[in-house]
Amino acid sequence: MKKNLFRRILSITAAACVTMSIAVSGLAVNAEEEVNYAPNPGFEEGSDTEAGSWGLWPGWDQGSFITKAAEELHGGSRAIKVVLNEEQNYALYAGRDGAAMNVSGAMTLTMWVKYTGITGEGFKIGLERKTKETNADAHVWGETITGSSDGWTQLKLDIPAAEEAIANINIKVEIGKGAGTLLIDDVVLNGEAPLPPEADPTKNYARNPGFEEGSDIEAGNWGLWPGWDQGSFITTAAEEVHGGSRAIKVQLGDTTNYALYEGGINGSEFDLKSAATLTMWVKYTDVTGGFKFGLERKVGDTANDNYFSDMITGSSDGWTQLKLDIPASQMDLTEWIIKVEIDKGAGTLLIDDVELKVGGQSGEEEEIPEDKKPGVSITDAKGQNILTNNGFENNDADWGVVNGASITTSDSHSGAKSVKVVLDGNAPGMWSNLKGEISVDLSKAMKLSFWVKMENVTGDGLTVGVERTCMDADFNVTNANVFSEALNGTSDWKKVTVDIPATEGCYSLVVKANFPEGGTGTAYFDDFHLTTADEKDMNLLNNGGLDKTNNDTEASGWALSPEWPKGKFNHEDVHNGTSSLELALGTDAYTLFQSSGWGVLSYDLKQSMTFSAWVKASSVTGEGVSLKVERKNGDDLVGEAVVSTAVTGTSNGWVQLKVVAPAVTDEVSEIIVSVNAASGSGTVLVDDLQLRTAVASDTENGGEGDDGEGGGSVPTGVAFPALAVLASVTSAAALVIIRKRK
Repeated sequence: MKKNLFRRILSITAAACVTMSIAVSGLAVNAEEEVNYAPNPGFEEGSDTEAGSWGLWPGWDQGSFITKAAEELHGGSRAIKVVLNEEQNYALYAGRDGAAMNVSGAMTLTMWVKYTGITGEGFKIGLERKTKETNADAHVWGETITGSSDGWTQLKLDIPAAEEAIANINIKVEIGKGAGTLLIDDVVLNGEAPLPPEADPTKNYARNPGFEEGSDIEAGNWGLWPGWDQGSFITTAAEEVHGGSRAIKVQLGDTTNYALYEGGINGSEFDLKSAATLTMWVKYTDVTGGFKFGLERKVGDTANDNYFSDMITGSSDGWTQLKLDIPASQMDLTEWIIKVEIDKGAGTLLIDDVELKVGGQSGEEEEIPEDKKPGVSITDAKGQNILTNNGFENNDADWGVVNGASITTSDSHSGAKSVKVVLDGNAPGMWSNLKGEISVDLSKAMKLSFWVKMENVTGDGLTVGVERTCMDADFNVTNANVFSEALNGTSDWKKVTVDIPATEGCYSLVVKANFPEGGTGTAYFDDFHLTTADEKDMNLLNNGGLDKTNNDTEASGWALSPEWPKGKFNHEDVHNGTSSLELALGTDAYTLFQSSGWGVLSYDLKQSMTFSAWVKASSVTGEGVSLKVERKNGDDLVGEAVVSTAVTGTSNGWVQLKVVAPAVTDEVSEIIVSVNAASGSGTVLVDDLQLRTAVASDTENGGEGDDGEGGGSVPTGVAFPALAVLASVTSAAALVIIRKRK
């Protein structure tokens, strides 16, 4: 099947307008606590004859321009006074440069003036700007003013962002020849904070890149998880060093994973949104489990925009330089962390001579013959956002936004813009328009996340997800659509994640929002992220949180025996999300179940899988509640059904049941998972059901479940296998191997 390809295209359009308003006397400046970038704004600093930080043409010595008379002041104890004449024009000015503020950005200039009997050429306020590259004028001026004001009046000038980079600016008042008196006081220049320093494309921003600094047991500026004291990682053997006298050596093992990292790279050195190139020299032998390298790009405590290589295994042909081109970010980043993540396994890995370049390339690329390249997958960019303009900063570019949906600046999760949707029966629409070449196999498992804020959303609720069109081996076209749970009510900004299982033969994809008919309220959407994902991190069940209900009568994607609506939905006591299913035990046994054969979503049914659910039992008698997994080929059972230990009695809060279904070799057409509540008494709540590809730690004993918050003590007789938790969530990107040292 021919794959659709995608190349990320970023286009920025700018529109600007210049306005000037004159506020009547008595109006206050509404600066909304913005920084005033005007130096010495009230002219309070300076000598008796001049104002500090300000210049006056043709010179302060050409008259008496500082006034302290109370009736001539707007604020403070000093102001500027200019008496116009027919022989001389004047210019009052103060400069700012890029170290003080973003001189290329949008600004607002205000000042208080009081003028009487102004004739002739009058006066005007403005901002003089010179472009950095062409040295051309990019000045912005207000209108020329004559006559008399009604007391103190505030002038305001809105200055748009410059189309070209600006070298520096001058706040300026030009006063022409004529007559009359002009008083000036309390200048305010609001604008953007200074831009980060420009990156030096020749500089290596990795500190201690060759690990030469440090003690005998650790490398200065670098950290190692779980700790430098967990082994011998510094090597000085000549055959194990690429350059200098030291390198990092990691002997992989089957009990511990490692992470080598260097943090503290912040915006004081360059713009953290910049693209970068990360290279390092490695030498590895018989590596299993694998390793990957990249950047953790921190947004805050809860969000990242990480970019990592694919996992690397096998053996290199001597020292090999790995290179990772990291695209620019659209997020407001706070820190970069260079990182090498090394998984459990076997083999030896040597690392040396790390290089981080910003805005430039590292070394000359040299093509390596295919038979000299290690076994590296370069087909996918895991973690890379497939969606463009995901924060709507470029308005509706690459998106469809219609009817009651529109781009707004009234609220946002990040940046300046979001999509606002008003539900009033007007059938709003919002969907992605993927353009260009998509370098992602749309059949793969994916994760979609977005941020939403709701105000009194009523009706059946909003849903957001993906629509995929797929073709099977017989050329039958099917749909593989997956959507979030229904979203309604009122909430502050919250993140919603949708797991999208792999489905064979998909060739088109649209991210789409569905809005209920007859619903009311307002919703905001921002910061969409769509990426491929490892299937072991995916929940393969449809509506595993039981949050998608049909008017609280049944859970979408699930069947209940004897029938719906036995059981009821509880919206007060949930493990996660908006609802749980409450089963009141009696003479009838309950079975809540889902079959892979009900939908078009597909995955390897033969592989080992883990089925889990969170339950909360209250006074349960009889044989209790348990989980079951069974596989079938047609009507025939494949292997044996696997059943968990049952929960009885009263649990201490929410507890997680888990059962591992081992891999099988026979053909499987269907897998069925079920929660079985035997006859008895008491009640049990069920929530957050998950079916995942099993990992090794699923078969280990001890510990609590990992698939959600909460949880209490485990009822007697119920085993809770431990599940390994990966400390950092990273992404993967295409890997390029360049110069090999002979």
